[in-house]
Amino acid sequence: KFDRVRSHLDFNSSRAMPPNKADGRVLLPGSIEPVHYDVKLTPDLTHFTFDGYQKIVLDIREATDEIALHSKEIAIKNETVALQPKDAEEVKPEVVSYNLKDSTVTFKFAEMLPVGEAVLEMEFVGILNDQMAGFYRSGYKDINGNSKI
Repeated sequence: KFDRVRSHLDFNSSRAMPPNKADGRVLLPGSIEPVHYDVKLTPDLTHFTFDGYQKIVLDIREATDEIALHSKEIAIKNETVALQPKDAEEVKPEVVSYNLKDSTVTFKFAEMLPVGEAVLEMEFVGILNDQMAGFYRSGYKDINGNSKI
């Protein structure tokens, strides 16, 4: 079962402080910084959805037991979420919680995550919206006036 959330790929830890709002945006603390993204998106232009996979190299700057990310129009496949610290065993979150008002998702782990490099992986599905935000669809008319995507 997928949990429907709204998402874009922006990661940080939420342990140091609660999310702040600035200019109508929810800002996450910087105790975890994404270093490199490896993202694969496979669009379905018939149903206006997409499948996604991401592998993110993280720099964990402070020990924490939570990782939060902004989330908009993405359903994360919770069973695929895994964190591989550089010098430790792979861990999976014990709890995945969503804040639909702030469009965030938090992964809570059983133990503190060690400071240093780690890789976070997950799969997700999303909506190809027409709001020109995130991974979106757009249309046009060809030379004969036919609508195209």
